[in-house]
Amino acid sequence: MIRHGPLATLHLRLVYIPKTRATRLLHSPEMGMIEAMQPAIIRPSMKRLLIISVVAVLSFVLGAGLVLFLKKATVPAGWIAIVPDREAVLFDEAAMKDDIPPPSAGKPEGRVKFLQHDKGIQIGYVLKLPIKPNPVSALPQKYRQETKLASGFVIGPPDQISYTGDFTFVLQDNDGFTLAKIKGPPERLTAASDNPIQGETEQTVPQSIAEHTKKIAVSFEAEKCDVCTW
Repeated sequence: MIRHGPLATLHLRLVYIPKTRATRLLHSPEMGMIEAMQPAIIRPSMKRLLIISVVAVLSFVLGAGLVLFLKKATVPAGWIAIVPDREAVLFDEAAMKDDIPPPSAGKPEGRVKFLQHDKGIQIGYVLKLPIKPNPVSALPQKYRQETKLASGFVIGPPDQISYTGDFTFVLQDNDGFTLAKIKGPPERLTAASDNPIQGETEQTVPQSIAEHTKKIAVSFEAEKCDVCTW
């Protein structure tokens, strides 16, 4: 329709157009059709561009959020195998007696985990600490005395020496650097036993420390023995 109309003549013979004729062309049906077609041509392109822009922005935001979420440190939920400390078992010399030799002990074995309670993050542990025999019968006579109670019962000396102390949990990062030291509650261990123990610490662990903990070294320090005060 445009090919054979006045507009085609305008394009082919554009040298000079009188004002009246130009006015008629601007208000002609053909020009109205062209103006009506322009928004129809432009709008889909702008809409597609807007959609592509919005999708690109959303993809960037979601991708960045996912990366940050994956990189965020979290508190380990499972069991953590322990690493024996260099000085795994210690005996407080001030609480021991010179004539009671300390027993030969193995290294702590077991595993630990973080427990998230209302009061904070605590350490739960399932451990054992083998201690070789240290019989009371081999000690001097003063440690092998019988004790008579007010009720008339007589209590003889124990077969093996028992020790009271506490475990220390050394929280370390992936490179072995110490992040924190957490002490457990008093525990009673006996010679000639593997001393299986299960419990949890009263002291809490800051979340920022727990999130970066990769290894936990464990040691035990005996503060007193049951016959040392006799």
